Amino acid sequence: MSYHTSKKLIDAQVITSSLVDVVNYLEELSINQQLLCYDDWLEHDGLQFKKGNIKFSKLHEMLVSPHKLYEYMPEDDYVCIGISAYDDSWYLRIYIQETEGVEQLVGKFDITIHNRLIGCFENRILPILNVKLLAEDSQRYFSKILC
Repeated sequence: MSYHTSKKLIDAQVITSSLVDVVNYLEELSINQQLLCYDDWLEHDGLQFKKGNIKFSKLHEMLVSPHKLYEYMPEDDYVCIGISAYDDSWYLRIYIQETEGVEQLVGKFDITIHNRLIGCFENRILPILNVKLLAEDSQRYFSKILC
C-alpha cells in the first residue's frame, strides 16, 4: 500500500514535521537494519539509482529543517530522495523544491509499506501527522507516477 500527499506541493515545514513522525516509526520497525538510499528518478524519467547505505541518524539529521532537507535533494526536477529498508518492507520518497519567485520551500512525500505493516501505520501514524495522506494500491500509484 502506498500513502502519499496530494499532487499539489505543500509547505516543506509540514513535510519535515510529518516525516519526523514517519521516520521514528520506521526506525522502530527496522532496528539494526541497514537502509538503502536512492536518487529516485521515477517521476523524471522512470529510473532509480542506488547511492549506497544510509543510517537513521543521517535521516534524522536531514529532517532538522526544510532547508537542511533541501540541501540533500538531487538537483534535477522531480527527482526524489528514496530510502528503503534493506528487506524492502518499506520505501520512502521525499521531494522538496523552491517555489519560483518566492523564497519558500514546498514538497511532497510518499511511503509504500508491506501489507503486514498497514494496520499499525494507519492506527499509530496517520492520526498524528500534520498532513493528510492518501492511501492507494501501490501498483496503481506507481503506474500513475512513472514517467
